[in-house]
Amino acid sequence: MKYSLFPERRRFYTEYKLQDDEQQELTDKLKFYVLDLTAVDLATETDQTNGLVEWAKAFNAKNWEAVNQIDRKGIKEAANTMEVIMATPSQRQKIWERKLALMDYNTEIYSARKEGKAEGRAEGRAEGRAEGRAEGKAEGRAEGRDEEKIRIAEQMKKKGISNQVIAEITGMNLKDIAEL
Repeated sequence: MKYSLFPERRRFYTEYKLQDDEQQELTDKLKFYVLDLTAVDLATETDQTNGLVEWAKAFNAKNWEAVNQIDRKGIKEAANTMEVIMATPSQRQKIWERKLALMDYNTEIYSARKEGKAEGRAEGRAEGRAEGRAEGKAEGRAEGRDEEKIRIAEQMKKKGISNQVIAEITGMNLKDIAEL
């Protein structure tokens, strides 16, 4: 409102409820919220935090440029809706086409990201499998060499060759040879 409902109790923001003459609230489903646009200077910190001061600025704005300079999501959405409502049919058609084009663009970007992620995961799995195979082969070869050393050391030990000579030939330590 551009005037105070009750000039003797001037406030920026007021919530009115329906109640009877004994102060009994009739319903909590219906309330009136009033911004006194002439009392912005009386806004509380809570009013500012809740964005009510920005809404008052939007309602008091002299032109659309002033409204569009207010950086609050709800106000921008309301201004966009008002732009559509106040537009001519041909302007509304252009606005609608622009929105459709933006939705198409966002859908394409989303799909491209989704495909890119799927391709990246597939490549990662393939690389992981290849690395796993290479590591497995290397571990298998190492285990095979160790088993072969042990087999050779056991045969040498059966033939009576000294543990010292077996260690020099196989590269095994004397403790492991003694346990064979």
